[in-house]
Order: sequence, then structure tokens, then C-alpha cells
Amino acid sequence: MQALAVRARGSWPSWTKSWHNDYVSAPPSSWKPRIDRVLVRAGAALVMAADAAISTPLGLSFLLVVPLSFSALRLKKRETFALTILCIVSRLLFGPVGDPLGLREVTLEVSEGVQLWVSTVTTVLTYTGVALTFGRIAQQKRRIGDLTGLATRDPLTRCANRRALDEFLERHEEAQGSVIVIDADHFKRVNDTYGHDAGDRVLVKLGSILSGLTRAGDLVARVGGEEFVVLLPGAPGSAAERVCTRILETIRTTPFDIGGERTIAVTASAGVATGVLGAVLLARADAALYEAKGAGRDRFATASDEA
Repeated sequence: MQALAVRARGSWPSWTKSWHNDYVSAPPSSWKPRIDRVLVRAGAALVMAADAAISTPLGLSFLLVVPLSFSALRLKKRETFALTILCIVSRLLFGPVGDPLGLREVTLEVSEGVQLWVSTVTTVLTYTGVALTFGRIAQQKRRIGDLTGLATRDPLTRCANRRALDEFLERHEEAQGSVIVIDADHFKRVNDTYGHDAGDRVLVKLGSILSGLTRAGDLVARVGGEEFVVLLPGAPGSAAERVCTRILETIRTTPFDIGGERTIAVTASAGVATGVLGAVLLARADAALYEAKGAGRDRFATASDEA
């Protein structure tokens, strides 16, 4: 008897497994919200099916409305497959077989009050469903945008990150342009003297300055520590040098707020390179940056033309 009971508990029909997993295996606290959602959707499907049956023949209502109504229940794969088979069989009955049940011409006859009530509820459900659908689409778009931002933006400065930089270079492969690599001078001294919070404030301000002095089609990326890269697609060397001069002058003359009503002066060094946008050009600009630092900092150096 005990063995039979164990076997009975373990012999769930396959079509009930998904229901069992959702509602029996779930924590007790989650039963009620899930059951409530199912009841609401089932009720909406019933009202919509009734409204269709009143205004159209039962056969047509069954073929068109019932599958759509039940799809709102977000059925599992097995239930969806069973519903598909049911619809195919019904289509055969109302088509080639010739409607043996006589439902093609039958409509429900109800009083005008019931018909008005059902029609009103169906209208409300329809517009509510449309509003919820568009609301969910907008919400999903916002989430996708947020996730994209998290994947391609530096969380501190909100500038582009290394991944966004690589993707930008891929999109502009073989394109001519200029690169500016910028590094804050003696940044470790800022962290050691005023703390890392002050250092973060300096980085945020640097990112803001760079973003404010570049074009909409340019890219400002933080690639590590206090180092930033500015990509200028289509910009000749002379234009890149003018931009770099303006950037360094703005950094030099801007008081950097580090909190506690304190400000400090910050300078930066930069390297400029012009040519085909890519890793090679970045390396040339980076080498020019070290040349500027070796020459005394608070200046920029331009990489020589590629041989």
C-alpha cells in the first residue's frame, strides 16, 4: 500500500508537470499572486470569448478568439502544443469535414443588457491590454538602454569605457582621424594627499571637461586610472592640436572641487596622433603622451607621421 502511494505521488501526467512546478513546488508565499494572475487572465479570456460568441458564429469565435485569449495565459510549451493540435482539429471540423456540430451558424442569444455589459467589459479589457502592452514595451526599452549604458559606460565618469572604445574603432575601421591620449599629471599625489574621494571628483570633472570640448560624433573614453582617450573621426592633425590645446588650457585654468569647500589646481599631459583610426594610432598617441610627460608635463606632443 505504501509502495502504491509512493508510485502515485511520482506519477504526475506529463501535461501537469509545468503546472506542478509553478504552483505546487513554488514557495507558499508566491502561490496567491500567481493564482490571482491566472484567474484574472482566465476571466478576461472568458469575457472576450463570450462577447465574440454573441456577435459572431460560435465556430468562428472558437477558431479566432479562444486561441488568442488562451495565449494571454503564457502557457508552457506542452500546453501551447496541445492548444495548437486542438485548433487544427477544430479547423478540420469547421472546414473540410463540413461543420458536423452545426456551430458555424449558431450565435448566443442574450438580452440587450447582458450584451451591453459584456461589450463594455471587453472594450475596457482591450484598451487596458493595449496600454499595458505599450507600457511594458517602453519599460523593456528603458531596461535595455540601462543595460547598454552599464556595459559601455564608465560608472564613475559616465564617459565611454574600453569596450565602447573598441566598438567605436570597429565601426570606423580604416577611417582617417585623430587620437588624443590625455593623462592627469601627478594624480597619485592627489589621492595620497586628499584621499580617493577627492581623486574621484577630479576624474569626474576631467570627463566633463573633455565631453564639453568635443563634437557630438567624437568619443571620450576613460581607459584606466586617470587616462582618457579622445577619438576625432575625420579630424586632421591641425584640428586635433587645436582641440588638445583648448583641453589642456581649460584643465589648467579650472578649479577642481574636491569637497569640503576645497579646490585644487590640476594639469594634464597629452599625446596627439593622426592617421587611420585603430590600435596602431592609439599606440602612437600613447608614445607621444610619454614624450610630453618627459618634456615636463602640462603640455602635449604630436606623434611623427607614420613612415
